[in-house]
Amino acid sequence: MQAALLISDRDGAPLCPVYLGVEAADGVHSTRREGLLPRRPEIDEINRTMGYIEQQEPGHKIVHIIDRQGDSLLHLRRFERCGRTYLIRGNDVRRVEHEGQSRLLSEVEAMMEDQFRFSREIQYKGRKAFQYVSETTVTLSGPARKQRRRGGKLKYQTIQGRPIILRLILAPSP
Repeated sequence: MQAALLISDRDGAPLCPVYLGVEAADGVHSTRREGLLPRRPEIDEINRTMGYIEQQEPGHKIVHIIDRQGDSLLHLRRFERCGRTYLIRGNDVRRVEHEGQSRLLSEVEAMMEDQFRFSREIQYKGRKAFQYVSETTVTLSGPARKQRRRGGKLKYQTIQGRPIILRLILAPSP
């Protein structure tokens, strides 16, 4: 199942679903189209769903929030080519270029530990808390790896692409 939820830009509260897709034996039943969509890997559907949502809300700035499973260099490059604005929860074992060096995201996070600044007061589990954030620039480069299962075996394809410059934002739990 793939779902996209519209959330409030003020407090993050859910407003309504804007897309639902459910995979079945005969294909994907989807709110994007009356007929069935072909079955594809879920990660490949993310960019198509983003485009669908953007068509539903022309003129509005849409920020797509994607969980860690969407942290694929191949797909991030697609999002960039399409001009999408997104926030993604990165994977700590991703290797990035930071300040001219190749580092794991976990290493960059450790380097930023003393650079957190107060951002705002928040409610956390019903109690007042304070949010601190830190940010820096990282670059993703090198080839992407496309992974597909064919005949019961995983097959990998290496795909070259342009570097992507991203803003890394760190916000530790309260």
